[in-house]
Amino acid sequence: MTLEKLDNLVRIKQLKPEPPDQREFDGMVASAKRRLQDASLNGLSEEGRFS
Repeated sequence: MTLEKLDNLVRIKQLKPEPPDQREFDGMVASAKRRLQDASLNGLSEEGRFS
């Protein structure tokens, strides 16, 4: 989806803009790194089993 389409959804009030949150972003990056590490293992971490 393009930014233009997202902006249109905000304009017609189908989406609400949210301010950026560095802590939330950092958490998502950390989670993605763990999952990438899991992908190379024969088994998954406990966290990976539930996602």
